Amino acid sequence: MNKKRRLKIKNLEKRIEHFKTIYQIMNSNNQKYHLEKEWFDDVILLSKKDIENEINKLYLELFEVLKKEKEIKYEILAIVLSVIISIVTSIMVSYLLTNK
Repeated sequence: MNKKRRLKIKNLEKRIEHFKTIYQIMNSNNQKYHLEKEWFDDVILLSKKDIENEINKLYLELFEVLKKEKEIKYEILAIVLSVIISIVTSIMVSYLLTNK
């Protein structure tokens, strides 16, 4: 996994934890709204539903990043396997041609 992707995953995980914590605090204090100023450019008033939506959005984004990483690994595996198959096929053809 490259550095940029690792950093993106780490940032997404931090944001998810942040919003989950805010949501838990709101639940425990029976708050309806939270004034958020850490993760956004502007100060914004968030409801519990807004925070739930943000958490879901972040999880989906994290899933997409991780899915891409897995797809890249499968693509590399497919390339390696095709090279191995080509080499084995060449060796078999050479062997069959020399033993006739």
